[in-house]
Amino acid sequence: LAVAALLAAPSIAFSRNALADALAPRRCVLRTVIGLALAVCVAALAIRAGGTPVIQTRDLVSESGAPIISTVIWTVHFGFNNKGWSNAVAAAEFVRRMDADIIGLLETDLSRPYLGSVDMIGYLAEDAGYYVDYGPGTRHHTWGCALLSRHPIVSSRHHLLPSPHGELAPAISAVVNVSGHLIEIVVTHMGNDGDVLDRRLQARHLADIMAASPYPVVFLGYMSGAPFTENYRTFVTRGHMTDIEPQDSSRWCEYIFFRGLRKLAYCRVSRADLSDTEAQIAVFSLEESSVTPRATIDSAAVPAAHHCPATFGAYGSGHGGGGAHRYHMSTPVYYAYQAPAA
Repeated sequence: LAVAALLAAPSIAFSRNALADALAPRRCVLRTVIGLALAVCVAALAIRAGGTPVIQTRDLVSESGAPIISTVIWTVHFGFNNKGWSNAVAAAEFVRRMDADIIGLLETDLSRPYLGSVDMIGYLAEDAGYYVDYGPGTRHHTWGCALLSRHPIVSSRHHLLPSPHGELAPAISAVVNVSGHLIEIVVTHMGNDGDVLDRRLQARHLADIMAASPYPVVFLGYMSGAPFTENYRTFVTRGHMTDIEPQDSSRWCEYIFFRGLRKLAYCRVSRADLSDTEAQIAVFSLEESSVTPRATIDSAAVPAAHHCPATFGAYGSGHGGGGAHRYHMSTPVYYAYQAPAA
């Protein structure tokens, strides 16, 4: 056995040398590929860092000197327009045109192979200049919701709302610093109206979050129900919130509620062909008022700083539907806190 081992040793050594010689070119190719990949990654990071836009705030104030913010709730429809094509570039343009300080986005989770595994929210944030909170992660299997803010996000909590029967519902509750004033923003996509228990429990959970907040609160969410129905009343009574426009009876999906702020304007922008859902915009000043405002469609009755964006035209009635984005559903509505001149 010893003799056999000695005779076989040169052969084994030769085999190892031959194998090393055979693998040498492949190792060289592998090193080259890894080197190129690292170079591309470094270049991409450098381009991204250099191309990130500066986040600029509008810095508008009311006549009393209180900061003014514009807030939006909008459903991005999982990154696809109504014809089934990617809507990321058009969505970024729409976000820029709305020129809002804080935007709640719904149906945002695209981190799945069948949705393209793309970071649309990051793209929107970088393109238009926003801080971003992505909301509950993909592993939680929700619709997805996200928050864009031109003001620093001080803290944030992600919530999986009670969903014993239907879809898992996401929510964000985040504290934002607006010129030294802290406000809480709640963004959510509740379940569909077919699951009564789910939505009842979700509304109660959200109402408790809002009631417990020590800050002024803005709710930007998808409620799936008509005004003054059970879950709407839960937000008002249990959550101590106020509907931005109680006279607007034509809503079903998106709602804006608030507390501890003064409402200045409310408008609805048609979905066009970009999504299956409109956008709603609300303008607030960071101050409270004991005066009941006078609702008006006359933009000249309020200061220009209170106005909704001019990019979507003037007052619009009826349902906008497809085509171009425009104001519709009898908006914009402005809120005047002084009596009209005689």
